[in-house]
Amino acid sequence: MSIYSFSQSLFITITSLLLPVILVITSLDILIRYDLIYEYNMEINDTPFQTGLSEETLRHTNDKIRDYFYGDKELLDVDIYSSKEIMHMQDVKSLINFIFNFGRICSIIFCIFSFVLFYYFSVQLISIVKYSLYLFSCLLIFLGLGFIFLFNQIFLIFHQISFTNDLWILNPETDFLLMMFPESFFRDVAIMIVVLAILINLLLFLSIRKLKQYI
Repeated sequence: MSIYSFSQSLFITITSLLLPVILVITSLDILIRYDLIYEYNMEINDTPFQTGLSEETLRHTNDKIRDYFYGDKELLDVDIYSSKEIMHMQDVKSLINFIFNFGRICSIIFCIFSFVLFYYFSVQLISIVKYSLYLFSCLLIFLGLGFIFLFNQIFLIFHQISFTNDLWILNPETDFLLMMFPESFFRDVAIMIVVLAILINLLLFLSIRKLKQYI
């Protein structure tokens, strides 16, 4: 294999891998930013019953959490949470900010690599999106199986890797944060993120293919 062919394959592979990462992070941003998952959680997990709190109180708390993630406050101002829960939410916010910043970096690299592929290797963007869609399909199968059979273990490993303390170890009987957002909520959100990202990828692929007909 020539250096040219190797370089082309390497750029295509990296760029195709970057797009799913960007779309997953974008999907996470969409779900956190809007009311859908919070209302879904109240309905499916019956959080008013689980917490003994009114729907109004829960919605107000959800709004404060969402504003906290996108605001400048260092600590979450929610009366029903203990100091341990508040400190854990600070860690969660730091993690979310890290993920979003990582997504921005990936987006910049994706744009640069896409330009290089188009300008130097004559590779169209639709090809990258197509390869990305294939990767996403495989990812969905593996993640689906993992979420069905190993979600508890995956969830535990994720927390052990993401947090350097034990503030995330909460009591579901006394801590409102865990009562409001049980493990099943995060499983459903994880599935939503992957499905939404694949739908965006598919829509992007179809849009580019349609656009090419008029160019």
